[in-house]
Amino acid sequence: MFIAVAAFLVQHTGVLILGLGTVAGQTLSALALDVLLPTDDGGVHVATVVGTLLAFAAVAIASARFRRRPTASSSAD
Repeated sequence: MFIAVAAFLVQHTGVLILGLGTVAGQTLSALALDVLLPTDDGGVHVATVVGTLLAFAAVAIASARFRRRPTASSSAD
């Protein structure tokens, strides 16, 4: 099922966004499991939270649409 969904999504998002989104989703799931079903008394580690936030920041940056500035040679035409 995952392969079918990924094959559909990659046509619309591209390989980079799909890969980053997959990693972001996995890290969010790991964070949720750490919060809901802790395995030790240490609680959630800061590195886990920071890693999850960085993964979502990477998705946001990669999916942002940046406008190109006109270059000097193209504006002279």
